[in-house]
Amino acid sequence: MLTQDFAQYCRAGVWYVTFLMLAVSALACVYMVATRGIFEGLNMLELSRVGGIVWVGRPLLFLRSMTALCLLSTATFELQTSGYRSYFAAVPTPWYKIALAAGEVTWLVSVVNDVALIVTKEYSMYYTTANSILVWLIVATLAGAFPVEATVSLHPTCVLAQVDFQAVCNSGTIAIGQRDRLLLLSGIVVGCNIICFGVVRVYMERPKTRVRSLLLSSGAKFLFAHHNRIVQDVYYLDRASAALAGIITYRQGRRMFMLDVKLWRLFSTPLSLGNKSNSMLDSALPLCNPK
Repeated sequence: MLTQDFAQYCRAGVWYVTFLMLAVSALACVYMVATRGIFEGLNMLELSRVGGIVWVGRPLLFLRSMTALCLLSTATFELQTSGYRSYFAAVPTPWYKIALAAGEVTWLVSVVNDVALIVTKEYSMYYTTANSILVWLIVATLAGAFPVEATVSLHPTCVLAQVDFQAVCNSGTIAIGQRDRLLLLSGIVVGCNIICFGVVRVYMERPKTRVRSLLLSSGAKFLFAHHNRIVQDVYYLDRASAALAGIITYRQGRRMFMLDVKLWRLFSTPLSLGNKSNSMLDSALPLCNPK
């Protein structure tokens, strides 16, 4: 059946995203240890919005979020038995499953935020976290307070497939999903993004973009914390954050080698001897940051 095959593809995609994100997290932890804890902690909170977009990509993140939206738009209907009779019963979804599924919807928030960067730009750092929390709360509350209800309609019909040999009968139809709920949840994600950006746009001043390195994605430029990391037109990115941004680094002596998985190109750059006294700069990846 097409629906069963599609569900298996979705499950495989969810597992792939899970293992890949665990691998990216482990890689970032390796760099945290290698640099003796010298990294930008706030950047690690952008694992899904930066690391997910760079390493996994929007299509698979969209697929993962759609599985959560489908689950939240579907009622649980089980066949139960009591004595000598069998019957269908609607089973309420536990609150913790609702919370987890609502959290998975935030993957779609990350995709929408990334697509909207072309408009939101510097304002993104002010509202993306609040946007994700707001969507999670609204979706969880909606799914918990107004769960999807299954509908059953009985209208027995029989058709003779072969005269005097085979009859095909249908007792009725069972609908466990609601398309309107799926569209509503999708609208909530997009609507919250527009509202949060509008509020920030009105009440916050637009910050200046100081990071212009061509090796960073838009998410890394506008969502990472860049405090005190630009010295003489050189941007010093900590290696754990570089891993989230798709740059794998290897240090050998006073030279840093890096593989950019976005471009699949290998680069190397010398490390300045003048930064030996500054552990934050000496352990970081120097990137050209033209004005």
